[in-house]
Amino acid sequence: MAETAVIVTSSKQSGQRAATIPWQWIAGNFSFAKQRLNYAAGGNRCSHSN
Repeated sequence: MAETAVIVTSSKQSGQRAATIPWQWIAGNFSFAKQRLNYAAGGNRCSHSN
C-alpha cells in the first residue's frame, strides 16, 4: 500500500506521462498474482508431471 501511495503522489507531480506507470505496475502484479493462484490451485501439478 505504501508503495502505491508513493507512485500515485509522484505521478501527480510528474504529470500525465508518469500516470501511466501505476497501471502497468498494477497489470504486471495482477498477472503475477494470477500465476501464483494457478500454482496454489495445483496448476503446476497438471502441467508438469514430476
